[in-house]
Amino acid sequence: MARTGDRMFDVVKKAIDKKDPVGLLVIGASRNEYDRESREIASKISKNSDVDEIADIIANVFTCKFDGDFTKEIFIETAYEIRESLDLM
Repeated sequence: MARTGDRMFDVVKKAIDKKDPVGLLVIGASRNEYDRESREIASKISKNSDVDEIADIIANVFTCKFDGDFTKEIFIETAYEIRESLDLM
Protein backbone atom coordinates (compact mmCIF):
# COMPACT_ATOMS: atom_id res chain seq x y z
CA MET A 1 0.00 0.00 0.00
CA ALA A 2 1.32 3.46 -0.90
CA ARG A 3 2.24 5.78 1.91
CA THR A 4 0.15 8.91 2.43
CA GLY A 5 3.04 11.17 1.39
CA ASP A 6 3.45 9.24 -1.86
CA ARG A 7 -0.27 9.42 -2.57
CA MET A 8 -0.29 13.14 -1.79
CA PHE A 9 2.60 13.64 -4.22
CA ASP A 10 0.77 11.64 -6.91
CA VAL A 11 -2.37 13.76 -6.49
CA VAL A 12 -0.42 17.03 -6.65
CA LYS A 13 1.82 15.89 -9.51
CA LYS A 14 -1.15 14.88 -11.67
CA ALA A 15 -2.87 18.25 -11.15
CA ILE A 16 0.29 20.31 -11.65
CA ASP A 17 1.27 18.44 -14.81
CA LYS A 18 -2.25 18.93 -16.16
CA LYS A 19 -1.99 22.68 -15.47
CA ASP A 20 1.59 22.91 -16.85
CA PRO A 21 1.95 26.37 -15.23
CA VAL A 22 5.11 27.38 -17.05
CA GLY A 23 4.25 25.68 -20.35
CA LEU A 24 7.25 23.36 -20.28
CA LEU A 25 5.51 20.04 -20.83
CA VAL A 26 3.68 21.29 -23.89
CA ILE A 27 7.03 22.08 -25.54
CA GLY A 28 8.46 18.64 -24.80
CA ALA A 29 10.11 18.94 -21.39
CA SER A 30 10.62 15.78 -19.40
CA ARG A 31 7.56 14.37 -17.59
CA ASN A 32 9.45 14.86 -14.31
CA GLU A 33 9.84 18.61 -14.93
CA TYR A 34 7.55 19.62 -12.07
CA ASP A 35 8.48 16.83 -9.64
CA ARG A 36 10.46 19.09 -7.29
CA GLU A 37 7.67 21.66 -7.12
CA SER A 38 5.01 18.96 -6.73
CA ARG A 39 6.92 17.39 -3.82
CA GLU A 40 7.26 20.75 -2.10
CA ILE A 41 3.56 21.53 -2.56
CA ALA A 42 2.58 18.05 -1.33
CA SER A 43 4.71 18.52 1.78
CA LYS A 44 2.95 21.81 2.61
CA ILE A 45 -0.66 20.75 2.25
CA SER A 46 -2.68 18.38 4.37
CA LYS A 47 -5.91 16.47 3.97
CA ASN A 48 -7.52 19.38 5.84
CA SER A 49 -6.23 22.15 3.55
CA ASP A 50 -8.97 24.12 1.83
CA VAL A 51 -8.97 25.20 -1.82
CA ASP A 52 -7.82 28.74 -1.06
CA GLU A 53 -4.90 27.51 1.03
CA ILE A 54 -3.86 24.97 -1.61
CA ALA A 55 -4.00 27.60 -4.38
CA ASP A 56 -1.91 29.98 -2.26
CA ILE A 57 0.72 27.30 -1.59
CA ILE A 58 0.96 26.43 -5.29
CA ALA A 59 1.29 30.10 -6.26
CA ASN A 60 4.01 30.69 -3.67
CA VAL A 61 6.03 27.66 -4.77
CA PHE A 62 5.87 28.59 -8.45
CA THR A 63 6.63 32.25 -7.75
CA CYS A 64 9.76 31.24 -5.83
CA LYS A 65 10.94 28.48 -8.15
CA PHE A 66 10.34 30.26 -11.45
CA ASP A 67 10.83 33.85 -10.32
CA GLY A 68 7.45 34.78 -11.72
CA ASP A 69 4.32 36.48 -10.54
CA PHE A 70 1.95 33.57 -10.03
CA THR A 71 -1.22 34.48 -8.16
CA LYS A 72 -3.42 32.03 -6.33
CA GLU A 73 -6.28 32.86 -8.70
CA ILE A 74 -4.32 31.18 -11.49
CA PHE A 75 -4.38 27.95 -9.50
CA ILE A 76 -7.95 27.83 -8.14
CA GLU A 77 -9.07 25.15 -10.60
CA THR A 78 -5.94 23.10 -9.90
CA ALA A 79 -6.53 23.49 -6.16
CA TYR A 80 -10.13 22.27 -6.57
CA GLU A 81 -8.86 19.22 -8.42
CA ILE A 82 -6.37 18.48 -5.65
CA ARG A 83 -8.99 19.07 -2.94
CA GLU A 84 -11.44 16.67 -4.64
CA SER A 85 -8.74 13.99 -4.90
CA LEU A 86 -7.82 14.47 -1.23
CA ASP A 87 -11.46 13.90 -0.31
CA LEU A 88 -11.21 10.47 -1.93
CA MET A 89 -8.02 9.48 -0.08
